[in-house]
Amino acid sequence: MSKQIRINSPDQLGAVHDLIHDCFFDLDDIVFDPPPGVLSFRFRRPLSNKKGLRLSDFISRSKDLPAQECFLRIHHVRSYSIDDKEKVGSYDFNVLDYNPKASCIFIRTGIPVDIRVAVSGFEVSVEETDDLFVPRQVAN
Repeated sequence: MSKQIRINSPDQLGAVHDLIHDCFFDLDDIVFDPPPGVLSFRFRRPLSNKKGLRLSDFISRSKDLPAQECFLRIHHVRSYSIDDKEKVGSYDFNVLDYNPKASCIFIRTGIPVDIRVAVSGFEVSVEETDDLFVPRQVAN
């Protein structure tokens, strides 16, 4: 069964940081759903000591280590911008910063990429699914 946390105050960001810190996401996996104003980041959390999982089974399907598919969602999004100077594609979450005067959430990463999300209200959620993370196929 998937698990989800939802916070409505910047004072609760520590709970989100505990779930996303050092987890990788791909810029190509960011999805914006305009009518509800939700910006979704699909990310992978490494699995450790999960019962019934054999590393050799997973490696035969992917070069990556086993990982759980998760989603960081920012709600009440008015607009967002991504300035990707590094062009590496995959980035690791560090922390989320919130500027209440600008009503803006800044996503801080280990490899620099500038992601700014203008919001009309503060609400952030993280969903941990029961699925293994499988990289999306890149079309040629």
